[in-house]
Amino acid sequence: MSTSLTQADLDALTKAYYSGHLSVRYKDHSVTFRSLGDMKILIDQAKSELNPTSNIPVSRVYFETSKGV
Repeated sequence: MSTSLTQADLDALTKAYYSGHLSVRYKDHSVTFRSLGDMKILIDQAKSELNPTSNIPVSRVYFETSKGV
């Protein structure tokens, strides 16, 4: 039995989270969380596993140059 989450699992979790439900059922499995906080932790972990580059912080550097005239 695989324990990795799919995009469909993440979608079901996210839908349940935003509707305030603590129980999620998808295909042949279901889970009930103790709190929405616990569910949010799993959603964040699943997002980082499914999209590993999405959590890389973006840095921007702005600079100005002049010829010194």
